[in-house]
Amino acid sequence: MLYAFFDESGIHEGAKILAVGGWVATQDEFETLASHWNTVLRRAGVKVFHFVDFNHSIREFEGWTPRWKEEFLKDMFDVLGRRQLMGVSGAIVMDDFKQVIAGGSGTVLHEKHGPYWVCLQYCVEAISKRVNDEVIYVLDRQQEFDSPLRESYLTLKEVSADYAPKMRGITFEPKTKFPQLQAADLLVGETAKSLQNRLYDRSRPIRKSFLALLEMREKLVGGYFDKTGIPDLLAKAQQSAASLQ
Repeated sequence: MLYAFFDESGIHEGAKILAVGGWVATQDEFETLASHWNTVLRRAGVKVFHFVDFNHSIREFEGWTPRWKEEFLKDMFDVLGRRQLMGVSGAIVMDDFKQVIAGGSGTVLHEKHGPYWVCLQYCVEAISKRVNDEVIYVLDRQQEFDSPLRESYLTLKEVSADYAPKMRGITFEPKTKFPQLQAADLLVGETAKSLQNRLYDRSRPIRKSFLALLEMREKLVGGYFDKTGIPDLLAKAQQSAASLQ
């Protein structure tokens, strides 16, 4: 049995990049990760890691110097680097997404949770291609999305004979309760921010935190969708809907 702890970034209005991602591992690996993660938090005097707060030096991270932040991140990545994990992330360029689906076709992609589901489906399929075990997906709780995402997950399981045996279930939990979801927040937040810089602000230097993430590249699987890839996703969603009729 494997677990996939996933978080999201960019579901707010006006976001340029929406990303979903996290880590896949056994229960034992995640229990050890949670213990070490909490140790790093306690040493730093932090209760819960939130990427947005950390990135903007607000709330628990207000007043932190660049050096403090760099040392804190190093400790976080050390925790991740010592564990047997697979990191998976999917991202979508929202301007392109809105342009492609303009006009509407009645598929799930036109619902409010559609972009989230596109990225999550990519991750589920990427994991299912690479593991032989059943996987339980644990997502950070977002009340307005929990129910439709569960329905979309069950639909994918129903229409995907190849993946269904590995899709054990899906649940939604608060980040405050599971450090594993905080680790997912770090991965997906860094993915979204670095992709946004790459596409919209190339003058910015590559983020040190992204370079630290790339040092674990052998553990990572990821991709993003722009105007060249989104039409294929739309066609796939239409096929899935037709198969249930």
